[in-house]
Amino acid sequence: MKLRFILLFVLYTTLAFSQSKVVDTTSGYDKVRFDGFYSSQEKEQHLTSKNMLVLTDDGRVGIKQGGTIGQEPFSCMFYESFRKEYIGTYKMIGDSIFVFIKFLFKKGAILHSKFERLDAVLVGVIKDREMITGWKVVPPYPVQLNKSDFEFVFNQNWMLPQTMVFIKSAAVKCLPSR
Repeated sequence: MKLRFILLFVLYTTLAFSQSKVVDTTSGYDKVRFDGFYSSQEKEQHLTSKNMLVLTDDGRVGIKQGGTIGQEPFSCMFYESFRKEYIGTYKMIGDSIFVFIKFLFKKGAILHSKFERLDAVLVGVIKDREMITGWKVVPPYPVQLNKSDFEFVFNQNWMLPQTMVFIKSAAVKCLPSR
């Protein structure tokens, strides 16, 4: 069973990182918006956005884990500062969206933990142009994660479904190319 997950993960990441354009314009392309970003609906009041998802019409996706405050997500400087690790690719199949990216996970012992970017697949269901539901990291999980790494709340939160809502921002056009 574990071998099957590893093979699926290798297939997903090979497809994602070997193609510069993975948007399937025949299925679902018109179901999402490119003139802003999607943010977790379950954000704290003082945050402007949480766990941002920026889709581009050329198949790139930018992800910012954590929250933003104030006018950050409405400024070109914010998107220009996205490192290449924050940018991946996506594919839409029917009403589902699949994102392939180096994702931040917490690893190690509780007192000596560290964060590491690992290849991951995130999936959600496109409810309409304004909302993506069920957004989460899905198996196969990165093989570099140990069983104890799943005990960190940071990692557990990404395996629980989130609802992402659209927020308009003209600044997303400043997302750098790979």
